Amino acid sequence: CECDRCAANHDDTRRFKCITHADSKCTGFHFLYQPTYSSKPSLLECSCCGAKADQDYTYKVMKEEIALVGEINEVDEALDTSSIIEFQDRIEGLEPPHEYHSLADKCYQLKGELYSFLGDYRRAAEAYAKCIDCRIAILGNDYYSQATAFACERLGDALNHIDVDEAEVAYKRTVRVLELMRGAAHSDPYVKCAMKKLLTVQNRRIHSSNYPKESCVKGMADTGIARPPATDFPCRLCGNPSMIPSSSRDALSYCCEFHKRMHRAAVRGGCVCIEEEKTWD
Repeated sequence: CECDRCAANHDDTRRFKCITHADSKCTGFHFLYQPTYSSKPSLLECSCCGAKADQDYTYKVMKEEIALVGEINEVDEALDTSSIIEFQDRIEGLEPPHEYHSLADKCYQLKGELYSFLGDYRRAAEAYAKCIDCRIAILGNDYYSQATAFACERLGDALNHIDVDEAEVAYKRTVRVLELMRGAAHSDPYVKCAMKKLLTVQNRRIHSSNYPKESCVKGMADTGIARPPATDFPCRLCGNPSMIPSSSRDALSYCCEFHKRMHRAAVRGGCVCIEEEKTWD
């Protein structure tokens, strides 16, 4: 592969805080440099202040990284047979080498699962938002990832308890990515699940004024994942540009007939059932 990431002289999934961070609070980071597995690893100069990491610091952060991998694997394996509450202290103690290190993704996911289990949905949402932010920092805004989409869905699940408007944004992003990568909701169970959650939220917003809306999480779901193209007429279900023009009598616009039927059934008839797979004209 000759893409920018593979052609780079560093590993962009492994970055570490600046060696001067403890004293200067420098916000930069060191990328790991290791051209081959047999090469001795070293850290590039800080991306912000240019400070060079010595061998002692490199050894220290590499040792901490290995220990964190072992801790995550041990907790992950134990959760197959034990309740997550038994590992609360260990999960809360997980600290990645940098917020955009690849291990941060797993740390934030585990914290999101823990806080969701405890009913602390604000902290769960914050953890999942950090998880998504980490993945986007590494992969970029234009990289479509199912794992990121599923994290966005879990973000929506947490936000659904504290701010339904933000939950709708998260579910829309999830549906857009999963439909692109897996197909329509009437043919794929994962897309179907995400769309049902989205329609339920939209139905709730239309038919009830009694739903949670906390200002403290406003904008949390506005991540870089799958932002729709700018349009004056977004699809009322998913947010993509409309392909079906609005009539003067009905201001609702949609990107396809399937979304039109699903959204209208949900907001008008209160039905959030997803149609089974058919051949559409």
